[in-house]
Amino acid sequence: MSDTTRESIRTVAVVGCGTVGASWTALFLAHGLDVRATDPSAAAEERLNRFVERARPQLAELGATAQGALHFTPDLADALAGADFVQENAPENEDLKRRLLADIDAAMTHGPGLRWAIMGPHMTYHLGGGEGGIERYLAHLGPSQARRWASLGTPVFDDATRRALVDGVRDEAAGRSVAELEAERDRALVAMLKLLGRGVE
Repeated sequence: MSDTTRESIRTVAVVGCGTVGASWTALFLAHGLDVRATDPSAAAEERLNRFVERARPQLAELGATAQGALHFTPDLADALAGADFVQENAPENEDLKRRLLADIDAAMTHGPGLRWAIMGPHMTYHLGGGEGGIERYLAHLGPSQARRWASLGTPVFDDATRRALVDGVRDEAAGRSVAELEAERDRALVAMLKLLGRGVE
């Protein structure tokens, strides 16, 4: 991985949170990267949080003292949304790996890529905030957004920037509710998938 590529990575999706995935998660966080982790196990989130907390002081002794933000979701597509890099940690089973990698490819292709093409990043974030919209999204993920902007030079994520983003999205929404915008997005996604010749697999 080149230095330029490494510097462009701000958010990592960790797929699979067993011992290996949890170790990667703790390491990424300690180097200041945000992690969006996913695992189908019902107990995965609690185990992951315990592992990260145990690993934090050990990594700090080695000089890794940064604190990225950790977000856990059982939904693969949600974990991949906004990721700059994907760290896959499934068990070493060829059939399982093939299915998982196919799912990751499908989620990336059918998920963020299509949504950004239809609505652009900020309106996508607006819908990602649920009923709270862009304000809720920025309150929760604003700091990680600022870290992703670091490669652009010297952008500042302050109150004025937050207000400009919120106002801009509200102007674009033009009074439409999140539910109305979601319905428009979904109609456009279906139309695009038909245009691309992709049915439901």
